[in-house]
Amino acid sequence: MVKNQVDHEIAKEQYINVIMDESTNIQFNWIMNVSVSTDKGVFHWNSKDIGAKEMTVELCANLIVEELRIMMKNDLLRINSMSTDTCATMRKTWRVLKNYPELKHVFFIPCDSHGLQLAMKDLLQKHKKRPLTKIQHTFNQALAIVTNF
Repeated sequence: MVKNQVDHEIAKEQYINVIMDESTNIQFNWIMNVSVSTDKGVFHWNSKDIGAKEMTVELCANLIVEELRIMMKNDLLRINSMSTDTCATMRKTWRVLKNYPELKHVFFIPCDSHGLQLAMKDLLQKHKKRPLTKIQHTFNQALAIVTNF
């Protein structure tokens, strides 16, 4: 029922912004997570077990296009932007995706919030003897918010 509601919201939108992420499950198989941002908010659309032990650029690009075609009912011109993390695989995947004629118009948005979180953690750990209390306090508050979600 929820999937039908999400599909209904996607169908109503003139333009869609897609958020994608890849990760591994507990058996180290790759999973692709797809969400969409609409005027009504962000919806999780699908988490797909890719069934592979290695995520190559070609596999990633093909799977993304396949998921987008299903989600958009082959109307990829409605895709406005795509946001992914900034790992080397995803940056190379952007270059491959830009070669698809139906995706040339898409605005690719790098998002590395997790990388920034790790950089802040490293920065704070290196200063344990002389803590950066103002940054530490703000970081701990932000981490608490993220952890709760």
